[in-house]
Amino acid sequence: VTWPKGGELTPEWVANLARVMEANTRTGPDHPQNLRKLVPKSVMEKLLKATLAVLETEGTLVRVDPSSPDVNVNVVGDTHGQFHDALRLVHLAGAPSATNWYVFNGDFVDRGAWGAELVATVFAWKVCMPRYVTLTRGNHECEFCTEVYGYKKELEVKYGTKDGRALWRLFMRVASELPLAALVADKTLVVHGGLWRSKRKAKGGKKGGGGSSGAEVGTLAQLAKAWKGGDDPDGEGDTQIAGDVLWSDPASDVNGMIFNDNRGIGTMFGADATKTFMETNGVRLVLRSHEGPDAREDRAGMNDMTS
Repeated sequence: VTWPKGGELTPEWVANLARVMEANTRTGPDHPQNLRKLVPKSVMEKLLKATLAVLETEGTLVRVDPSSPDVNVNVVGDTHGQFHDALRLVHLAGAPSATNWYVFNGDFVDRGAWGAELVATVFAWKVCMPRYVTLTRGNHECEFCTEVYGYKKELEVKYGTKDGRALWRLFMRVASELPLAALVADKTLVVHGGLWRSKRKAKGGKKGGGGSSGAEVGTLAQLAKAWKGGDDPDGEGDTQIAGDVLWSDPASDVNGMIFNDNRGIGTMFGADATKTFMETNGVRLVLRSHEGPDAREDRAGMNDMTS
């Protein structure tokens, strides 16, 4: 794969990139090291820099406004390096186009073995069709998670230690510019983890049916003005909203909003907090990722929150 003259990506170029990488994954145990021959570091660098340039023009909250009721908007949750699953999904739902939009809701890397291939494909779609493809940030798009859960090591294996680390550092620059959420047609909020606080700390919230939280539920206006969080948002100071958005969880046994002791970052928010948020901000549906669909089994009464 070579970088196109002029740097303009076409759907055909993106399709060929994905095809070359997918074929390589089926060539045997040496396929990780073969990636650097098929998609050289120079191409990956140009792709990451092109993605960065696009994302730098986008705010913390992206508004996805379909131009016609005939436009489909597909929301994709955690892909976690599952390159083949992502290709299968796009095959079933249709390639990105003017009438078939996508929101990829973070956690592109770690855990799965093909994070580099998945990132390259999804980022190429974004560069090729910036209006029709929206990327949001997940909690794994940070230094800590990519070091602990595998993506940094994956790049070192596929591109060698020196070049792999250089690509990882560039990836982190891109990750730090990913929007935190997308608002689709003014009514559906797509966010990786969950709701956020407008106050510094969550105090007084209770589990098990009693009491309410001292933390006020944040607003879309606050989110739009918030910092994207940098390389490693820890939920402190200026990264509070980013940390909450990326790491929070709904909980059926929580009233209001409390600190998320289960994760050590973010919030746990109840059905009442969700209702308050939706009524205050005019939102009809909140779509989140961060957990598997089976998590809904323990959340009776939270039908407005979809994982």
